Amino acid sequence: MSGQTQNPISKVLLEGLYDQECPLSRLRGCPHLLRVIWEDIREYWRGMIELPCEVQAENKYWCNVEVDHSVQSSFFLTPISSVSWDSDTHYTFPTPSDININMMPFIVGKTFESSKLPEYVKPYWSLIKACINPELNRASHHLWDRRSNPSDLGRVYYLTIQESFVGAGSSQRRPGLHVDSPGEVKMKNEDCQGGKEGKGSSQPYRGHHWGEGCAHYIGECNKPEYGEEKPSFVLQGGIYLASSMSSSCKAWNCKVAPKGVGRLGDIEH
Repeated sequence: MSGQTQNPISKVLLEGLYDQECPLSRLRGCPHLLRVIWEDIREYWRGMIELPCEVQAENKYWCNVEVDHSVQSSFFLTPISSVSWDSDTHYTFPTPSDININMMPFIVGKTFESSKLPEYVKPYWSLIKACINPELNRASHHLWDRRSNPSDLGRVYYLTIQESFVGAGSSQRRPGLHVDSPGEVKMKNEDCQGGKEGKGSSQPYRGHHWGEGCAHYIGECNKPEYGEEKPSFVLQGGIYLASSMSSSCKAWNCKVAPKGVGRLGDIEH
């Protein structure tokens, strides 16, 4: 496998096959059994992937929207242009100025001043506002029930901007397949009798909602008498990602179950 990184799970299988003290060594000379084991592992991983459901256009207009988080999403990934009222909207990046901030908190506000962001990120405000527009619309539109589905206006979001030179074949940020989740975290049991090394007790916790969002299909945004009908979606929460370099980042329209997520969100397997 020259020039390629070997899958860590297959590496364990191969190492165990040639380790006399490992039970897997008993399978040496039985490649058909190893193939069955490997296919079972792959099938387990495939079972961790949740694909979006088919769009059901039963409700035609905004007034029929009911946000239900138990309903499977119509998509897990979408370009901002898919939910823009103006199909001619285009977004551009400002001239780089060596900004490097990670998870800077700011307030979801209608103006740059109300967001309490530092002045040096103001050139990015048009991009930031494009991301928070769904929440601004939710706060002002008369069809939204502010009690059951309140806007995030006034709440805290987090902003990351990294401007840096990236060499050929390198990654600016984290490389490899991953999700934005810390993965399994071991939590100390409350009834644990501590004090002695090696006598601790913990349980896994995977209930992270970091960046969790939802998207709801609400039929057509315009009635026939007002012109051509277009599919309309409503976004809430989530993670917004933008890159100034084309073909430098890839995302998949799917969801990975918590059990399939490794340390710090790794899903390279």
